[in-house]
Order: sequence, then C-alpha cells, then structure tokens
Amino acid sequence: MTFRQEITCSGLQSVKEIVNSTQRSEKFINCLLKKNEDGLYRQAGTDEQCKKGDSLIIYSVDPSSTSELQACNSLFNDHYYGKKEVAQEQKLWPDEDLFIKNFIPNSNSSLLEICCGNGRITPYLCKDGNSVVGLDFSKDSITLAKENTSDKLEFVYGDAFELPFDTEEFDVSVCFENSLGIFFEDEEKIIEELITVTSKKVLLGLRNVDDSDEFLHYYVSPDGYIEFATVFTEKRLESILEKISDNLKARIDSVDYYPGLPRPWGGTQFYAVLNLNA
Repeated sequence: MTFRQEITCSGLQSVKEIVNSTQRSEKFINCLLKKNEDGLYRQAGTDEQCKKGDSLIIYSVDPSSTSELQACNSLFNDHYYGKKEVAQEQKLWPDEDLFIKNFIPNSNSSLLEICCGNGRITPYLCKDGNSVVGLDFSKDSITLAKENTSDKLEFVYGDAFELPFDTEEFDVSVCFENSLGIFFEDEEKIIEELITVTSKKVLLGLRNVDDSDEFLHYYVSPDGYIEFATVFTEKRLESILEKISDNLKARIDSVDYYPGLPRPWGGTQFYAVLNLNA
C-alpha cells in the first residue's frame, strides 16, 4: 500500500477495523476519509460505521519521511490551491487583516510574499501603493494568481530555497498561514533566504497547537487530500533561528510576537516579526 489509497467499502465495518486492516504501521499517521451525500470528504471518527458502497480514502503516512509528507502536500496543492473555485472563495482571516493593517507599510515599499499560492493575501499587501511580488512553487497556483496582476503586483514561479532576487531587494518579506511549516526540518534555510533578500522586516504567520514544540498538523480538503505542516511555539521558532548562519543571525535585531485567532481545522495563529539591522 502507498500512503494514499482509494477504496469502496465491501460491507458493514467500523472505521477502526478498516484502518487496522489497511495501515502500513501503527506508528504512522493513519486516518480514513469518508465521502458524504454531497460528494465531499471529511475525516471519519474511529467509532463511526461504514456501509457497503461507501467511498473511502485511507491515508497511512510515515511522519519521519519528509519526502512522503511533501508528496502528500504536492497532491493537495494540485487538487486544492490550483482550483479556480477555491481561489475565488478564499478571503483574509480577521487577524490577518489586522496584522496587515498594523505591520505592512501603506505605500512606497517593496514587499515579497513567499508561498503565496493563488494570491489569497498578496493583493492586500499593495495597500495604497506598495510594489509587491508573490512567489510560489505551484505553477497552477501562480497561473491563477496572475489573473490579478497589476503594475504594482507581480506573481512569479520560483523556489523558496533559492529565491531569485538580489540581496536586500525588498523592504519587507512575509510568509503567512503557517506556510513555513510545510518545509519541515528545513525551515531555517527558508528564513535565511528571506533575511538575505530583505532589508527591514521578515513577517511570519505561524500556527500553534496545544503549545506543542513537536507536532504535525494536517488539513483535509473536501475532495479528499491532506496537507501536512509542522507547528510552532515561540520557543521552537527561537531554536530554528539559532540554526541559521552567524552573519544572517547578526542581522536580527529583535523578534516580536503577536497573537492571532483559532482556525476551524484546529490550532491558533500567531505572528512573529523579525526586525532586521541594515
């Protein structure tokens, strides 16, 4: 069995029985997604029953395998963020709106957003006249985002591990909605890239779940795909910052934290502002 398997229930069984018979290992993240009458998937509880003919998806994912987690996320990106109807429905969360009002300059600044996806947040960073670039590694998402380009707003396909920009090209760079967590153990490399191309501030939107420093969180899309990400505490972010190169670490003058709001799929957002030296 691979990490994702689509099956049709052959008879009355509990979710627990199905998962026990299909999981690759008890130590893996094992869950069952069940299609409802509207044709949408949700994660089924272990005490639920499945009947003959039910459409099911079994996930059995090795949490220690970054390549497997990334493969799950690639499927999720292709079937979720790259959809036009998803892009049209997405809006700012109230805490994102407040954070942008307080920490994004109103005009005459250059900004970069990495992991911009289909451009849910990026246009709001322009405010009254900022020049903004959104970057993402999903070609489908960038294609959707480019439908909203303007003379002050540009979207580019690119790799966050090798940002195609000059040193300190941007006044402010941002990475929102816990996107830093999709890089798993390589988060310090992304922060190094952001500091390199930024002159004033790096803004991070992070997710906390039960104050855990070591925790994989996941979100289930209505069409049956899962996106995994690590979660954060202030302590964990500070431990990541300790791993970055000394010359870039020296550019961090201070780190400020601000609370956010809970999300429907679990966890609570918070924000970190890395204030940089020139």
